Amino acid sequence: MGLLYHTTALFAVVFCVLINSSQQQQQQPGNNQCIEQFSNTLLACVREGGLSEGNFLWFVTNGTSQRGEAPANEDSFKTQICGAQQQIGSCVFQRVAPIMNSTACAGGAQAGSQQEIIRTQLTTIFGTYDTKCMHPCRTTLAKDLRECYTSSGLDPSLFLSNSTNGAVVGSTESQVNLFCSAKDKLISCMQQRADECPEAPQILRAIDLDIPSFNKGVTVLCAHPKVYLHGLQCFGETTNDVDRCQQREAQALIQLDMQARQGNWSEEKFFKSFCEVAVKQIDCDLKAWTRKNHEACVDAVIGLRRELECELIPPECNVNPQQVSAVDHACHPEKFETKKRTSFEKGGGAGNNSATVAILNSFVLVAMMVMSVFVL
Repeated sequence: MGLLYHTTALFAVVFCVLINSSQQQQQQPGNNQCIEQFSNTLLACVREGGLSEGNFLWFVTNGTSQRGEAPANEDSFKTQICGAQQQIGSCVFQRVAPIMNSTACAGGAQAGSQQEIIRTQLTTIFGTYDTKCMHPCRTTLAKDLRECYTSSGLDPSLFLSNSTNGAVVGSTESQVNLFCSAKDKLISCMQQRADECPEAPQILRAIDLDIPSFNKGVTVLCAHPKVYLHGLQCFGETTNDVDRCQQREAQALIQLDMQARQGNWSEEKFFKSFCEVAVKQIDCDLKAWTRKNHEACVDAVIGLRRELECELIPPECNVNPQQVSAVDHACHPEKFETKKRTSFEKGGGAGNNSATVAILNSFVLVAMMVMSVFVL
């Protein structure tokens, strides 16, 4: 697995050498060392991917490159080049970063303008590469997932309802009961549609949806519907403390994201730091909600939200609430206050609030955003 989040930008720097490098070298001999290094790096990656330079140029320029050469069998070549897309991208990314910072590319009066021209030209070329290789389900998967709600007898407007402003499983008792009774059918349908789409991992990340995490989250809520409904009143309006926690988390994740890209971190190193941020955010978030002066923000409600957030932590963090033994850990089961949910389950304490604020909060969105740094 390689870091490809900003590969497009790097390809934008690299690819135009395929069109112009020969001509530029003839016009300005000795003045294009940067472009020559990029060209050599890219073409070496192309060759290592099992492709000929001419066929590659023909494909990514739609046959307009003078150096391009049409393959003998276009259909079989498309299969081959699309299968090599990730390998070539990873190769170029890993090798081009030090070249970008070299004296040949970073120094000199022409460096800025030359690189900007390259970026502009080659963003278009890499876009062509991606568009020609994309699977048709890239444009249909979201629609297919939404239709799973309809086929399960649920309101399709619940699909991708904003997790900070939308009641994911409903805002009334009847809506919640209907959703929870159809939950298994819904999840099965969504997973089947995702399994049928080769690009599902990338698409789901782009629309901020992780089906296993979503399943775990709604399972927690459906197990305690009256606590969930009462919690809508607590989480209907945020507080300054809650906002500050979210801002600190966002800043930490942005910094982490930059470090991971610049340092070409491994997935293991990335998640080690990410998981620390995620667990700290749970504690900060729940302590902030506890301080909110609202009658609905009782221990049972706060505990349910804590359990939910702990279940939504990515599996790479290896945080299984049932196996957490340290009592000071944010996800220790005692902090879920399960015993205090009894009064709600017996019918007391449930409100009939129709607010559309879900306990499923922005944590899962942030997690998905950061995980998009990686591709499968």
